[in-house]
Amino acid sequence: MEDCRHCLIRNALEGMASGLVVTDQEGRILLANRGSQELLGLQGPFLGQPLARYLREPVLQTFWQMVRQEGRRAIGTFSLQSPRSVDVKLVVNPCLSPQGRLIGWVVLFCDVTEERRVTLELNAQLAARLLGLMELGPLRESDGSASLTPQELRILSLVGQGLSNEEVARHLYIEVDTVRTHLKSLYRKLGLRSRYEAIVYALRHGLDAAFNPPGLS
Repeated sequence: MEDCRHCLIRNALEGMASGLVVTDQEGRILLANRGSQELLGLQGPFLGQPLARYLREPVLQTFWQMVRQEGRRAIGTFSLQSPRSVDVKLVVNPCLSPQGRLIGWVVLFCDVTEERRVTLELNAQLAARLLGLMELGPLRESDGSASLTPQELRILSLVGQGLSNEEVARHLYIEVDTVRTHLKSLYRKLGLRSRYEAIVYALRHGLDAAFNPPGLS
């Protein structure tokens, strides 16, 4: 009965459109469905091998290492060039025993190439519209006496790139409420009244390119 149940589970995982990899606590591959094999180019006897060996992009290796060190759920979006060019969203979840001990990892790979292309186009349109609106009149500028913290600068940069609060939180591995708190603080320091003014401020001062976390391209 147990073997039959495992067979059904494996067949269900094979039928997933997304790639899925299950590893042990050391990051060695226990299971990889067909979707993950295609996305990562898994070939040969990969079971029992470290997943890191098949993460060809350095940014992916860094992300995987960081997640394992922190031991918590993480989400990131990355551009892969090999074995084929594709944008992939990674969702990594730790697996815990009933006693709370880490026993492995579940890694979900979702192809978001088309979704990413649409997002980039929308961001480009947003930037063009904002730059056009800037010609209507000057915004209030900061008096220069207030200084942003490194985290506030990172958040302003990501907001300037068109990211939502939820997306900013994912890229910085913080809570959405924390993003809102930092935004209120930087609004006050820079004399800004809205998200629109924050985006325009970032564009005017070149801050939209000041921070590019792994997976943001």
